[in-house]
Amino acid sequence: MFFAVEFHLLCDATINCFGGVERFAVAWFEHFDQARKTRSGSATVLGYFNTVVKLIEHFHIPPPDVSDLSDEDLGRELRDLSRELICSENDLATSVPASGALEGCNQRPI
Repeated sequence: MFFAVEFHLLCDATINCFGGVERFAVAWFEHFDQARKTRSGSATVLGYFNTVVKLIEHFHIPPPDVSDLSDEDLGRELRDLSRELICSENDLATSVPASGALEGCNQRPI
């Protein structure tokens, strides 16, 4: 059984083999589209949909409850989430001016 860290490493390695998330998504869709054209309605094709639904279910993280936060805390939460998003996207992280705002950001290829 895979643990979360091992699964994350496996996903990173797979995505990197394709040259990034966008290229992986294009290859996945091309493969799906070919299967759909040649084996419409087959278990293979339906399995693609099942896989996507399972991934969405597995990785869906409900938004944090911010109803009780003050304006200051809400602003801090928004800044932290924005920083987290920028750090997770290498293209975004490298385009941000070097002002120290992303200090400690893991800027590695995804």
